[in-house]
Amino acid sequence: MLPTAFLYVWMAAKGPDAPPPKPKEPAPQPMKEETDLGPPRDVPVHPPTVFADCPDDQLGFTVGSLANAIEVGAPRYNQGDHVGCYRIYLGTATDLVTTLPGCAGVRSALVAGIIRASGLQTYTERAWAMRDAFDGLLEAYQRRKPAP
Repeated sequence: MLPTAFLYVWMAAKGPDAPPPKPKEPAPQPMKEETDLGPPRDVPVHPPTVFADCPDDQLGFTVGSLANAIEVGAPRYNQGDHVGCYRIYLGTATDLVTTLPGCAGVRSALVAGIIRASGLQTYTERAWAMRDAFDGLLEAYQRRKPAP
């Protein structure tokens, strides 16, 4: 698509009967190498006791919220919307930190992820930092033993 201002300048120089210029084709994007999939991962390893003070309803809500954020954010990241992905992850983490009355260990882990992400320069790095925080909690959840 050509900017309108450019067309006015071009028509003034070439005359009103001249055919419009063709827009340049976008340059082909190189395929990403397997090593170019994102920054190195730094998934924290939490003990399963990170959920020790979470009531069952808050535990289910937390795990569901993290999984849902990944389900919505990861496709955005894969489509090149790293900012959108990061904002989804950050919004989810912020909501959990501010609304969960219990789950101090989970809130602490999410705050650590938010702090880590905020210190990074690109939205790509920030999205991965938040994803690492989520994955660390989800992996701890899978390792925990259900209450008798």
